[in-house]
Amino acid sequence: NGNSAVSRNGTAVPETCTGILKIHTLTICLFLFSHTPASRHNIKERDGTMDIALIADDTKKELMTQFCIAYCGILSKHNICATSTTGKYVQEATGLEIEKLLSGEHGGTQQITSRISYNEIDVLLYFRSTTPNHGYDENENNLLRMCDVHNVPVATNIATAEVLICALDHGDLDWREIVNPRSDYNRRRRGMTY
Repeated sequence: NGNSAVSRNGTAVPETCTGILKIHTLTICLFLFSHTPASRHNIKERDGTMDIALIADDTKKELMTQFCIAYCGILSKHNICATSTTGKYVQEATGLEIEKLLSGEHGGTQQITSRISYNEIDVLLYFRSTTPNHGYDENENNLLRMCDVHNVPVATNIATAEVLICALDHGDLDWREIVNPRSDYNRRRRGMTY
């Protein structure tokens, strides 16, 4: 009849379904276009910065410091906060300006978790302990759960951290500017000063 279309396997598909599929296809195309780096569309590059949080277990602080030395050029373009000791090590080694929060065991992890829950963190680099006897940590679980809830990209090892930092540099995470209320994009929209 006139109220249905035919699918690939020959079954009837109600026209309302084909309309919904067209809307979803258009939405996906617009999403992909808007999330492709600006350079591919000859659009002016963004001038905003991302908010990056750093946390490293005691056994991973040296690795985090070395990683930040290697990617200092990219990290220097963004706002960085870190738990106290991690921030101290990275800042001394790189000269990066880092907002140092409380140490992890004194509430620094919870401070970063809180910022993630308000969408104020765009990327989390969390080099956590890999020792077999590390055990369950409720703060760690809450931190990672908040990243999942708010779609915050998180790296728990150096390989994933490198992928995220390179994606950040290529503009692949620019969609976070729309979500983060503290981003340059949203501050301009609200007419806020810095």
